[in-house]
Amino acid sequence: MTPDTIRRACAAEGLVLQLREPDTIVLSGPQDARERWAPIVREHKTECLRRLRQEVTHGAMGRRQLEVLAREFHVDALDLVDWYLDDLEEIAAMPLAKLRSTVRDYIKHRPFYRGGCRLS
Repeated sequence: MTPDTIRRACAAEGLVLQLREPDTIVLSGPQDARERWAPIVREHKTECLRRLRQEVTHGAMGRRQLEVLAREFHVDALDLVDWYLDDLEEIAAMPLAKLRSTVRDYIKHRPFYRGGCRLS
């Protein structure tokens, strides 16, 4: 089983895998699902830890890129990061020119707040 397969299956049962440094994976969710999935997560702990760390690293990089673009486009960084929250890893791998174009297009089609004023 791959870490992504494990995460999807856990999510389907209401579980969330979280990284707690240095080497701990925390399963949050229903007790019966935690009991069922804990041995599987333990068996694949090394791969799951590696994947969770990648997500943290790439997520932070993606967030930083969006914050830079928010300043460039004069929009609220929190709104922008919130909109792309599930895609931070993909954003981190995206060339900046493509990301800039994607964000520019998004801003054109979504209302944003700037200094307390709604932008359309």
